[in-house]
Amino acid sequence: MVAFQYAWDAFRANVGPILTGVAVLFVGSILVGLLWFGLVALLGSAVDAGNDALGIVASVLTVVGLLGYLALAFIVQAGIVRAGLAIVDGRPLAWSTLLSTDRLGTIVGASLLVGLVAAVGSLLFVVPGVIFAFLAQFFLFFVVDRDEGAWEAIMSSIRFTVDNVVDVLLLYLVGAIVTTIGVLLCGIGLVVAFPVVVIAQAWTFRFLHGQPVST
Repeated sequence: MVAFQYAWDAFRANVGPILTGVAVLFVGSILVGLLWFGLVALLGSAVDAGNDALGIVASVLTVVGLLGYLALAFIVQAGIVRAGLAIVDGRPLAWSTLLSTDRLGTIVGASLLVGLVAAVGSLLFVVPGVIFAFLAQFFLFFVVDRDEGAWEAIMSSIRFTVDNVVDVLLLYLVGAIVTTIGVLLCGIGLVVAFPVVVIAQAWTFRFLHGQPVST
């Protein structure tokens, strides 16, 4: 598939910045996650010890930690999409691209909305959730590239996917295979698989919109 051949070539051409960025974001996510689990453990200890004051403080910090972790996850997710678009546009990768908080509120709202609808759909015999996730897979591209609102971006992704269903379905299936291979390689392969899939999505997003792609 052209998108993945392009993505693989682009990954190799930018392997240093990509792997450095992925490593830093991965380590940062782990540290924030460990901090949150530590706060949860502190809350449990306070409850067991009957220390109400410490329990209240730990509860507040736990909620704040969870919100911080989710915000970081959304920033990372959007940053990787921005990086993919930068690569296919021929722009240099920068930390400001990966860690930008621009339109964070819309990104959080759209991500939560997609997650909620997909979760509800998955409870309804799984298939509706999978279909919705497939249709909405480009919502972040419309948020960060087209400055669309949460619901508008989701609907744009659905229309874009339906209008190009054969190409997008092939992208989705190949992406699933690449990601599965990454998981089977003790998870380390995801360091390569995930950026390649995102770059392939960015190439597809640009190409199917009739926009130029950097060679």
